[in-house]
Amino acid sequence: MTLINKVKKELYNPLKIERTINLGYSITIHKSQGSDFEYVVLVIPEKSAFITKELLYTAVTRAERKLFLLVNETLKEELPFILSTACENSVLAQRKTLLFGYKTSTFKPYSYKKKDGTEIEVRSKIELLVAKALDENDVEYIYEPDDFYQEFRIWPDFKLNVDGKSYYLEHLGDMTHKPYKDRWFKKWQIYNEKLCIGDIIITTEERKEKSNIDAGIKKIIKDIKSSNLAETRGAYSYHHYQI
Repeated sequence: MTLINKVKKELYNPLKIERTINLGYSITIHKSQGSDFEYVVLVIPEKSAFITKELLYTAVTRAERKLFLLVNETLKEELPFILSTACENSVLAQRKTLLFGYKTSTFKPYSYKKKDGTEIEVRSKIELLVAKALDENDVEYIYEPDDFYQEFRIWPDFKLNVDGKSYYLEHLGDMTHKPYKDRWFKKWQIYNEKLCIGDIIITTEERKEKSNIDAGIKKIIKDIKSSNLAETRGAYSYHHYQI
């Protein structure tokens, strides 16, 4: 019997005097603390600074059998961002105590201090190496600029400023993984067809053999400065490099 049919049976049978379902209607996560329910429907209607890791943990652990997550139609593409922001909104994560050392964001666990003294946090080791190589080669850059976030909800990995002109550098992960590959081509379509900036998007991926990130970044910088970016139409972008 499906959950819907089970609920209907328990609620709408006029011959039953006692019900086996206690009506909770809609209650707050805070009020539900200490209680368990077989089925929980968690509703996320909007983005909010009040959605924290602790709040979601409490909600998820109320369900004994199954949790149903309902997200506003306008937010379904932003769910990864909402979840990552929830970790960053964590009260515990914001406590910078020296007792156990300071832990950076769960989604940006790698920290790098640039030569100008500013610190950035990146999502992966390879992005850390790229950030370091860019900095050591005196390239001005911004990690995950929000240039296109408001309209298209996307972040490029890096925004480079070379000789007064901007370029966007994307490091691609495992392109043999179909969902990841599909997400990239959806993002590339926005860059190329909606923003019309395909010619300034540079994509990179690790070589199968031993790679040299610094040498790869130097090659890209040299090609940018000489207006001789590698033409790779038919690949993952118009300018695709392996580093």
